[in-house]
Amino acid sequence: MRHDTPQFYPDPYGNGQANVARIRMDISTEAMGKAAPDAFSTGYVNPLWRAAQRRIFKRNRADYERAKAILEEIGQ
Repeated sequence: MRHDTPQFYPDPYGNGQANVARIRMDISTEAMGKAAPDAFSTGYVNPLWRAAQRRIFKRNRADYERAKAILEEIGQ
């Protein structure tokens, strides 16, 4: 189910949602870049390792999309 308003990130240090979202986008982008070669390669990769890398990629892609939605919501 898709919600209209994204759930904002916790901000215990008062950095602001825009900064927290940008940081999360950077972290997610780096993690997706590291996981993608083994997750989606056409060569042989151990099936358990490939599945783990795909889960990592998928989780970080969801976090990236959440951060992007937050930035769109606040007009950044």
